[in-house]
Amino acid sequence: MRNYCFIISCCLIITGCSASKSSIIEHPNSVTAVKICRNYERDFQKFGSSETPLSKEDRAYYANLVSQYNSRQLNEEGCRELKRQATQRIANALIAFGDATSGYTYTAPSPQPYNSKNAAVSHTNRLTLCPNGQYVYGGNCQITPNGDYVSGANNSIKMCPDGSFVSGNNCLSTPSGGYVSGSYGALKLCPDGSYVAGKRCLLTPEGSYVGAPD
Repeated sequence: MRNYCFIISCCLIITGCSASKSSIIEHPNSVTAVKICRNYERDFQKFGSSETPLSKEDRAYYANLVSQYNSRQLNEEGCRELKRQATQRIANALIAFGDATSGYTYTAPSPQPYNSKNAAVSHTNRLTLCPNGQYVYGGNCQITPNGDYVSGANNSIKMCPDGSFVSGNNCLSTPSGGYVSGSYGALKLCPDGSYVAGKRCLLTPEGSYVGAPD
């Protein structure tokens, strides 16, 4: 019974647990990729789309979480594969334990390492860090003639009346006098008083907001 309890505890550690806020803040590089995936899936929209400003601790947690997700080149497909491999390891351990108690020998197959370069990029809930340090929504950055970056999701750039550039084919004026891309529809007022285009404001690790279309 004790051995079974030990294996069940291992199962929970591998597949059922998320990383704590403190570990993401203080030791992000030591957190496993599968836990980064679990925290990201659970907290990215919760913190990134919060209607109220985050606390200092929550901002640090969110920034490190997004940074780890991006630096490890994770995405939805990659996270599914990592969790599948973790589940397989648990199944292998249980089978091996059962065989050992029955007098058989079981050799578990070695899992294939996840290669982010071979995984399809997911644009859902995705922030991309551009070369100049700013973040855009979507899977890639698109440079504008003035050196700024916009989301490359629309594969086009539009110059607005104030000389700024937005992603897509039309400019949407904001009450504050600026312009945002009209590709995502209606304007959204963010907690810091800025406006973005889309259905929700998405907080970036640098503290600004970008618009998300869904």
